[in-house]
Amino acid sequence: MPQQIIQNLESGLVVRTKINENFTELYGAAEGSILYDSTYGVVADGVTDDSAATNAFLAALTERGGVGVMKPGPRLFASQVTWDRSFPDVTSTAKLVANGVVVKTSHSGTALRINGSPGDFLWTEVEGLVVNEQTNSTSIGGIEQVNTACVVLRNCHNQSNGDVMTSNYKPYWIRNADPLDQDTGSFWTWHLNCSVRRTGTTFLNNAVTLQGAANATTISGCNYSGVVDGVKFANEPGGIDYLANGCTIIDTAFEAASGNAVRVIGNAGQTFQGFKLIGGRCESVTGAVLSLEGLTTSSGRPPMVFMPTVDTTVGAIVNNPNNINVDVTYIDTDITTPRMEQTGGGKIIRSQSAASDVLELQTANIDSGLRLTNIDGTTVYGWLRPISGGMELAARAAGSQTLALTSVRGISGTGTRAANLRGTATLAAATSLVVSLPTAEADSTYFVYLTPRAANGGCWVSARGTTSFTINFNASYTGNVDWLLVR
Repeated sequence: MPQQIIQNLESGLVVRTKINENFTELYGAAEGSILYDSTYGVVADGVTDDSAATNAFLAALTERGGVGVMKPGPRLFASQVTWDRSFPDVTSTAKLVANGVVVKTSHSGTALRINGSPGDFLWTEVEGLVVNEQTNSTSIGGIEQVNTACVVLRNCHNQSNGDVMTSNYKPYWIRNADPLDQDTGSFWTWHLNCSVRRTGTTFLNNAVTLQGAANATTISGCNYSGVVDGVKFANEPGGIDYLANGCTIIDTAFEAASGNAVRVIGNAGQTFQGFKLIGGRCESVTGAVLSLEGLTTSSGRPPMVFMPTVDTTVGAIVNNPNNINVDVTYIDTDITTPRMEQTGGGKIIRSQSAASDVLELQTANIDSGLRLTNIDGTTVYGWLRPISGGMELAARAAGSQTLALTSVRGISGTGTRAANLRGTATLAAATSLVVSLPTAEADSTYFVYLTPRAANGGCWVSARGTTSFTINFNASYTGNVDWLLVR
């Protein structure tokens, strides 16, 4: 049995278990609460089938709670190994310490299945387990969760051979117990600093599969390389239409993916709610950072992507063929491709009370600025941009697009705003008429254009002031005169 050194510290009891040349500290573990799989007959030579002994060890760990330590070394599991954490049998939290353990299988299941949903939010944790499938093409997964709640996978790794594994293989698999019942899903999962890296030349199908109601899953600080898709959301096969909601991926790296970093496969009428992809990095991803496939209905809580680092080898930021609502922002000064924020419901930018500028566009050169296009960027409608000696607001030069200004208050060619635009004056057998301006002008240095100019010998403007001006005719005139004020 591994050597134990018990120390009482001010922070509580610490058990240091010597499982190899180093000590593993199990903080908060009471003396006598640690179980060892070697006690239950585990050989850990990579040749002997340790599945039955490991199942007995995990059953004891569930019954007793506390900490279970797996002997470092290779494992061969010739039949399914299941850690059953079903309520009401579970009465305490439990942690499985598997640092230094490398598992391979020779059966058609998964390397480790965690089954059942303990009551009272009692946590179940696995630390340091490595799955290394190099020869068993019948294996369907690494670590599998079925109808679980409050599971933490910490520092786990999958390094299976893509040339051997089939497309059904799932390194991390979270799913329902019943495809037709969303309440049998797996809730509140945390993957912390876990990873997938293929061996061989063929990409593994995907790193993490969130199948059905894998709600409130958090993936943080993970690394996925050599996969088709990094994280895949899908409905239960043969089950109800239900995609995991409220999931978050934080500071996770996606590298060398032949598909997408995150792929969502749904059906018409479904929504994808509350998803957040924050931070991390995408590099050498052939597809998109986020691919939304089959969905036709926007969610009131649309998916959000904030990626500070997106390599130029990424195929697209978002694949969104049906244009559902999604918020996307990425900022990376190392790349020259356009940076994008995409919103389905619009965007409000609100200035602070002391701010003078709500939005500032700092253009790099003349003729670059704000451009309005259709959703795929193929048609340009107009520009707002600096030009030599000033600024231009213009419609597209070619084609049918024209510039339409509506609800315009005034037009000015100077730095002084015009407070009025146009109006109509009615004369009745008069040679002059004082026109009162609806809004006072800043000063009297404005221009007034009149129609008809040539009627009855012509007309002109005099007595321009801040609140009025006078229209004059050479002869008595009855009728309307339209006026236009510009600066």
